[in-house]
Amino acid sequence: YDMKPKGVTKDSITYTTILRAVAKLDDDSEALKRIEAIMATIPAKLIDGRLLFEYCKVWHTRKNLRHSQNAMIAINKFFDIDLSESIELLEGNPLSKISLKRRFPLDSFVINLFLDNCYKTENYKLATNTFSFLQKKHRNLLKSSSYQKMIEIVIKGYPTECSSKAVKLYQELEQTSEKSSKVALVLVYKAFEREAGKKFINNDPVKLNEMLARCHKFIMDFE
Repeated sequence: YDMKPKGVTKDSITYTTILRAVAKLDDDSEALKRIEAIMATIPAKLIDGRLLFEYCKVWHTRKNLRHSQNAMIAINKFFDIDLSESIELLEGNPLSKISLKRRFPLDSFVINLFLDNCYKTENYKLATNTFSFLQKKHRNLLKSSSYQKMIEIVIKGYPTECSSKAVKLYQELEQTSEKSSKVALVLVYKAFEREAGKKFINNDPVKLNEMLARCHKFIMDFE
């Protein structure tokens, strides 16, 4: 809107497109300056779930992890999700300047963005607890990609116990209407590989044998 070209209509789609472009900016300071200015100009009647999703993505794509985790704060504020832990709101954060009469419904895109942000900002416990909540309250919104991201999270966040957690997630995926993918299967084997490489496991014959037995059972059940 800097040059206000003819033919550009100030509607929700236009603002959403602008936010999508801002998310691609590499400079955090420039992106945050622009997003604050843009949000201040958007009429409340034009703010919808798709626009707020792109707003959350601007935060998620920030290099500074303290800034990036504001994506999950925004998701919690604007969408119908209840985070299992509170996250400190950065002082002066423009999130506090945006108010809505109601929160928007969740969808699979918002959920996957939340999980991506937990992975990036290393909020593994928050991801695990919230995913359990979503399985109880919004199971129909969890796609195969959501389970895949959770397997990636347990591999990264729980290296000495990731194989059992990954197997459990794969089993839960198999019980849904979603088709399990080869990607999810490969990730489970990566969990076994990751755990096997830890001295805490391979230096303990009992733990190592338990893991190998778990791997054998997984192969027999799903291959």
